[in-house]
Amino acid sequence: MDSRSQSGTSRHVLLGSILSFYSKDNSDHQYRSFRNNLLPLLSLALGYLGTSYLYTRFSNTRRALTGKRSDKVLRVPFIAGFALCMLIGLHGASALKVLAILSANYWIGKTTAGSVIGPVVSWVFNLGILISNELADGYRFAALHPGLAYLVRPLMLSMNC
Repeated sequence: MDSRSQSGTSRHVLLGSILSFYSKDNSDHQYRSFRNNLLPLLSLALGYLGTSYLYTRFSNTRRALTGKRSDKVLRVPFIAGFALCMLIGLHGASALKVLAILSANYWIGKTTAGSVIGPVVSWVFNLGILISNELADGYRFAALHPGLAYLVRPLMLSMNC
């Protein structure tokens, strides 16, 4: 979107980006978070690719030394560890809530395995989670116990390079 083609009334919503000649309309609430965090997202993706490459090289070297066959099974600890770090990095203390919901879904799947009622129980549980999240405006740690209120402190990261 070229800023020269904008009328004077909407020019205030255009913000400069990484490229000085490219302006973006940041008034769209739905994609604002994505647009504002594109550089950290790309950095995270490159970090994943770099550490994944190093882990693969190290595990292949270890496999050559031990003589064990190479499977994708060797990547499971790396992927699980990186996913857990990313979950904690993105959600902070709320990662506990995400892991609790994930564990409940796993338990439902394991206890109702092969049963016709399994998908119904899973859908009802997850719809209940979505509806209660909407009605309670999220899940507050302080609502469980006042001593847990410190888990929701806002963390301000400085992007000064």
